[in-house]
Amino acid sequence: MDKKVNSKDFTIVTACRNREENLRKAINSWINIDPNEIIIIDWGSERPIKSDDFEAHIRKYIKIIRYEHPNWVLTWAFNEGLSKVKTKYTIKLDCDHVVKNSFIEENRCSKSMLIRGSHRYVTDGQEHINGAFICCSELLKSVGYFDERITTYGWDDSDLYLRLSDYQKKFSLLKEGSIRHLDQDNEERTKHQQVRKEDILSADLNCSVQKFCIMRNRVLTRFFSWEWDDNCFKNRYIKRQEIEKNKIY
Repeated sequence: MDKKVNSKDFTIVTACRNREENLRKAINSWINIDPNEIIIIDWGSERPIKSDDFEAHIRKYIKIIRYEHPNWVLTWAFNEGLSKVKTKYTIKLDCDHVVKNSFIEENRCSKSMLIRGSHRYVTDGQEHINGAFICCSELLKSVGYFDERITTYGWDDSDLYLRLSDYQKKFSLLKEGSIRHLDQDNEERTKHQQVRKEDILSADLNCSVQKFCIMRNRVLTRFFSWEWDDNCFKNRYIKRQEIEKNKIY
């Protein structure tokens, strides 16, 4: 008989910018799995997220870390949270991911393993669970987490999964029905990013700006002169300064 999963071996990481309404809906399902901690990166929300905004039974789980930035940069925000995990396993969730009470029991993680969502094997409207995953924390650290050169919407999770595939010993998809995605307007995904040129180009190609950004970033990663790794992550602030200087986001 399988040994019962120790929920305290898991830390949930999320990042948020002006999406507290969905966060408040989702977080009630997160505490039901009784994780060791929930790390919330507040990436420049207009109204800062505060622990006092949550009920007492939620406050005991959460650590809120505030960063000031004019634009939503998912890779930067999540990396600040992922790198602070101290437990064996990391659960990365977006603010609009709701999980079952049996989430970690149904998705049993082990050393050097990745369990991820997939947009290809879901019912209609649930493709955005693609960015949710459970992973061995050491494995995540070894690849340097998200590639911070991807600064706009799209392909960041797929790029991470590709790099993890070279190091993981085991792989699985999240069990169907163990996680679901709350409805959200697609415009919210790029609302706080500078994508004016992308808006024009996507309209010309008759596709959504979100789909255009995914395709664009997929192509751009092929031209990076080196693969993102743990050393790149350690020097991430230097790279961020270059991006800030050239406003490449």
